[in-house]
Amino acid sequence: MPPPMSDPAAPPTEPPASQGLARAAASGVAWTTLAKVVSQATGIGVTLLLARLLTPRDFGLVGMVSVFSGFVALLGELGFGAALVQRSELEERHLSTVFWFNSAAGLVLGAAMAAAAPLLAEFYGEPKLIGLTRAVALSFVIMPLGAVHQAVLSRKLGFKSLAWVDTAVALLSAVVAVIAALRGMGPWALVLRSLTVAGAGVVGLWLVAGWRPRVLFDARALKELLGFSANLFAFNAVNYWARNGDQLLIGKFLGAASVGIYARAYSTMTMPISEVTSVLTKVMFPTLSRLQHRHDELRALYLRSLQNIALLTFPLMSVLLAVASPFVLSVFGPNWAEVVPVLQVLCPVAMLQSIGTTVGWIYQATGRTDVMFRYGAIVSPLILGSIGVGVALGSPLTVAIAYAVMNLVILPYPQFAVAGRLIGLKPLQVLSAVKASLAHSVAASVPAWAVGAYLPAPHLVRFVAGALTGLGLYAAIVHGLRAPAYLRLREQLGDMLRSRSGKVSER
Repeated sequence: MPPPMSDPAAPPTEPPASQGLARAAASGVAWTTLAKVVSQATGIGVTLLLARLLTPRDFGLVGMVSVFSGFVALLGELGFGAALVQRSELEERHLSTVFWFNSAAGLVLGAAMAAAAPLLAEFYGEPKLIGLTRAVALSFVIMPLGAVHQAVLSRKLGFKSLAWVDTAVALLSAVVAVIAALRGMGPWALVLRSLTVAGAGVVGLWLVAGWRPRVLFDARALKELLGFSANLFAFNAVNYWARNGDQLLIGKFLGAASVGIYARAYSTMTMPISEVTSVLTKVMFPTLSRLQHRHDELRALYLRSLQNIALLTFPLMSVLLAVASPFVLSVFGPNWAEVVPVLQVLCPVAMLQSIGTTVGWIYQATGRTDVMFRYGAIVSPLILGSIGVGVALGSPLTVAIAYAVMNLVILPYPQFAVAGRLIGLKPLQVLSAVKASLAHSVAASVPAWAVGAYLPAPHLVRFVAGALTGLGLYAAIVHGLRAPAYLRLREQLGDMLRSRSGKVSER
């Protein structure tokens, strides 16, 4: 007789056996969130300054390089960092071997990228890309030197140390970028910022990780990690072009300024993914990996995480959609007015992607990166095809519309259904977990739009007033209706504050 089916509409429960990991995850989320708050506040300030000091073309030139440099970075890592975190039994030979492999790969790829700089410049018809590309190539030599150290810290849930490193790197790189922009260095300010992130990040990781590589290389160790890492790398490769093909095609056929417009809208809409979901990713992947054979507990913790993400990201993006015009005009300036409609189209995509990207936790925690790759190999061409249609129609806005249709209409069900089979998760359970936050966010965005559109005031005042109206109403709704995710988050914050207060009083 088959086991009884769980009620998809029932709220997820957390088995007692996973409560210890849940507390560890909560602590990790707290520290990682603190680092993100600082780095995000710094990043927003730097973005505002750079948007005023640099032009869309400056951003577009660096965006052209980053399309290729990001892919080359994937080639250097090959998924071994995640494999080190996921593997249940790990030895020194695995760590040192991966370190030396990554370092050698970084040297080779950095040299290859530098040599290919003239070809990249010719592809885009932009001679300035030669110097920019060769400078970016240095990061491939630097970044692999800290990859294993980061995996070591993640594996032992050392999120406090990672938080300190991330915060210091964000502050230092911001200072470097602003000074370079003020000195009239144009796109080089953005390149120097990325190089500072790479170099300072490696130094920080070496200082706090407590691990040093030995002169040891074991080919068998690589082979033992390869089953997980090869499939993860293959997925990352096809997914990379699905996520970055827009900038490549826009840069080739529509020009650097169009890349700058689209990239500004896209980077703004991905803020919930990079600044909220990524916080949880650092914590949840190693945490869920410890539950990889206990699917009931893994599923419950996963659904709770989705509720937390939706609680935070859905109102941010729905309100941003409502006040997009005064936001862009006041924050980035009139030179970026074309960003407004593109951003409005992409905001709903950001809401879905903020929870959709978490399916990677399931694939990686259960060790089924083979399924992850097969899914990506089918979906990525569809996404690229939609981007191609948008480019053929001739503007960044048409690209955004085509991309949104694919991500909002065609892909949501298979995205959760395929991964969900690995842990007994149904798409209806996902919808049940986030539907309240969706409804509350939509309700709060309507008055936010009215204030942002009709308040007789300057752009900045309309943006601030509209945003405060929407987010304030959302907070009142979830508090008044006692939304489960909100109550749980409030309880966790209270426990953390009481714990911190107790430690201080003991001193």
